[in-house]
Order: sequence, then C-alpha cells, then structure tokens
Amino acid sequence: MKILVLTNHSYMLWRFRKELISTLLEENEVVISTPFVGHEEDFERMGCRCLETPVDRRGVNPATDLKLLRAYRQLLRAERPDLVLTYSIKPNIYGGLACRMMRVPYCANVQGLGTAFQRPGLARLVTVLYRTALSGARRVFFENSDNAALFFQRHIIPQKKACVLPGAGVSLAEYPLRPYRENGRVRFLFVGRIMREKGVEELFWAAQRLKEVFGAEIGFDMVGFFEDAYREAVEGLVREGVVDFHGFQEDVRPFMRRRAAWCSPPTMRECPTYCWRRRPVGVPSSPRIFRLPGGGVRRGERVPLPARRRPGALSCHAPLRGAAPYPEGGDGPGRSGTYGGVF
Repeated sequence: MKILVLTNHSYMLWRFRKELISTLLEENEVVISTPFVGHEEDFERMGCRCLETPVDRRGVNPATDLKLLRAYRQLLRAERPDLVLTYSIKPNIYGGLACRMMRVPYCANVQGLGTAFQRPGLARLVTVLYRTALSGARRVFFENSDNAALFFQRHIIPQKKACVLPGAGVSLAEYPLRPYRENGRVRFLFVGRIMREKGVEELFWAAQRLKEVFGAEIGFDMVGFFEDAYREAVEGLVREGVVDFHGFQEDVRPFMRRRAAWCSPPTMRECPTYCWRRRPVGVPSSPRIFRLPGGGVRRGERVPLPARRRPGALSCHAPLRGAAPYPEGGDGPGRSGTYGGVF
C-alpha cells in the first residue's frame, strides 16, 4: 500500500510524527510531500521517499493557493497513492480538494485552528473551504475535543466522521520525566513562534512586571523564531535583561530541563496540544489566555487560568507569579501532569 503524506513543515513532521511514519513503513510505502527545512535525509534513511512541494504557510493569496491545488493534483496523478494523510490547514484544504476531485481516499488531521478562526471574515471563508475539502474524507482526526466541537458547530463535518485523539503522542524515550526543577532561580520557558497569536504581547507584559518585583530571582527563556514585527521588541527586552532569547533550536530539551514552568501555550484551542507535549518531562504549564479547553489540564492539577485575554489578567490571576516552589523530586504539578495523555 502506498501512503502519501502532505504537510507544510518537515521539522514539525519529524518532531511529532516520526514514530507514526516508522510504524506505517513496516507494511507500506510512504511518500512525504512538504517544503523541506531539514530532516529530509532522516526520513530517507527511515525508508521514505521525499518530494519537495512549496507551501505558503501563512499567506492568503488565492493565486498562490491555486498553484498548490494544481501541484497536489499533479502529485496525485504521478504517485497514484492508495491513501493520503494530510496535516495542517493548507494541505488539509487543498490536498483534500485534490483528493476529492480525483477520488483518492484520504484522511485529515486537524492539529490546531491557528489564526484563521479568530478573524470573522476569514473564518467564514475557511469554514466553506474546510467543509468542501473534508466532505470526501474517510476520517478527520482532532487532537482535542474543542476543535472537533467547533467543526461540528460550523457544520464542517458530521460527528460520525470525527476521531478525537488523546493528544499527538510523545516519545518517552526522547522525553523522560525530569525532576520538577532545581532549587534557586525560577525560570519560565516559552517555546514557539514569537507572534501576536501566540500571546507574546501578554507574556512580554508579564515578564516586565515580574522582573520589576523579583529581579534576578526570576528568568524568562524564549526559544523560537520571531516575525520581523517583533524583532525590535525582543531585542529591547534582551538588552533590558527581561528575557533571554535563544532563537530557533533543533533540540529544546536542554532548555526544558532548567525550567520552572512552560509558559507558552497559545490562545484558545491550541493550548491543550502544548500541554500534552510538556507532560512527559514534568513541566507544569501556565496557560495565560482564556480558559484551557479540550482536556489539557486534569481536575486537581494546579494551574491557575486567566479568564480574559488582557495583560492585566496575568497579574490578577497570577498564573506566573503563583508558581510555588516544590522540593526536587516532589509531587508537583509537573509530575502530576505525567499521569495521563502520554503513550
């Protein structure tokens, strides 16, 4: 059986899906179509065949997206796969449309909603596109229940077609449980793209206020890459000693080992995905914006949640300031978070 995987980022596929790819390779031929920004040789060593396909991940140019649709149709004609798996919004939509047009069996994975559903005009367009693209899908996978509920509410797919997964899955061999944190300086870790939709403006505000109160007793590490709109803001915070910016890192585990809490869940429905990924190493989360939906925090887990998306909510609800010290190896919120959702 030939399985074609369509996605928009080779790094993310390698980090979060390589175990799935490895399992599929046991009995199938796997072809990966994505813009490769690394790990192409890793996939090829596993036994995959890799095809470079440009995807404008964040653009909304119709002409560019139509080119992607044509590229996917040409790819389907050339490869003739038995099944197509799609990840992320543009492969889900345009890969799904191409499969539907050419009657190729396909399944889609909705990893998160991104920013599309946060903008009313764009949300209406994306709803129509998703509804059309997924109408022929055999199955649509979600990584939390709130994302699935939104698709039901907007009548994008029927409930019988959905499958809610218990998170993306985390390799315990690569991410073993670590002691909660060392005694001494409290450190918070942000991992992700530095962009407004990830809540960085609220994080910047909180970091500045907490630095004023605690000074050198508290630290903020930021790992990722920023859009040009935030270059000046990040560089200014680094100069002021508010944050330590480490840029993009292939391996974030060394930064996770010296943290007190992972404070980078993005807005709304992507938050549970971040919480699932930090669980195995025992990193407690400090969700900062809205409520935490979709099962990212279990009942009794010690994570205060701000009620509204405003910088002041961080101070009022103290999700960062309230990070209480736990003795090393103690049964803190990070350790309790490892009890579920890891497989």
